Amino acid sequence: MRDNSREEVIRNIQEHEMPGYGFVEKIRALLEVPVSSSDTESTSIPQPIPTGVRDNYNQAQGFEANNQFGKALETLLESINIEPSCARCWSALAPSLYRMGWHKDAELVIKRALELDKNSSKIWGEYGSLLLYLKRIDEAAKALERSVEIDSRDEYTWVNLSSVYLVLQRPNDAVKAWQEVTRINPNHSVAWFNLGSLLYALGKKTESEAAYAKFIELRPEDGPRAVALAKQAAAGRRQGQARREI
Repeated sequence: MRDNSREEVIRNIQEHEMPGYGFVEKIRALLEVPVSSSDTESTSIPQPIPTGVRDNYNQAQGFEANNQFGKALETLLESINIEPSCARCWSALAPSLYRMGWHKDAELVIKRALELDKNSSKIWGEYGSLLLYLKRIDEAAKALERSVEIDSRDEYTWVNLSSVYLVLQRPNDAVKAWQEVTRINPNHSVAWFNLGSLLYALGKKTESEAAYAKFIELRPEDGPRAVALAKQAAAGRRQGQARREI
């Protein structure tokens, strides 16, 4: 039998010392079990969280929000042992795994969730969010676009798409993404500010002023100063670019 290399031994030791290793071992064991064909029957309707594990799922969401990642994983594992085909239970493992440093495993559980429910806008959005955090931008764009193709009503997915489009140097698409956020949530002040700033940078002054005006309406105390600083920064960038072109 081949001896492990020094690098492999060090990696194994480091992995065992990472938080949540016991839970990760259990998750990997569950991932070894193939998905039943009956659990992946084609349907255009996203699968709901089964009634028998809904309370556990909600409790796990609370644990994750309070940075109690071990408790979140433990609760979700209980749910998966009861309902192995609960796609949302699988995808909900990802945030805690990611924050504990288990990036590869976070992706694997979302892929398992998509095996179980490929028509869930929520899961595609979570996958896109993870890929964005991992700086796999092209893949993130595809996952997020698939999410809004299924259901365009999630503002957080559009926020992530705006970030992706800016990295990909697609500012017009980023504008459309922020416009979608404001359509879904007209009181999203940050969306109005970012929309105004993008339009200003693109030279669309009339549309920019309208977006900035809405931002100031929502944030009368600090809005005017924030807009003034944004315009000042944009002017500075233009001057710097002009000097470089001389």
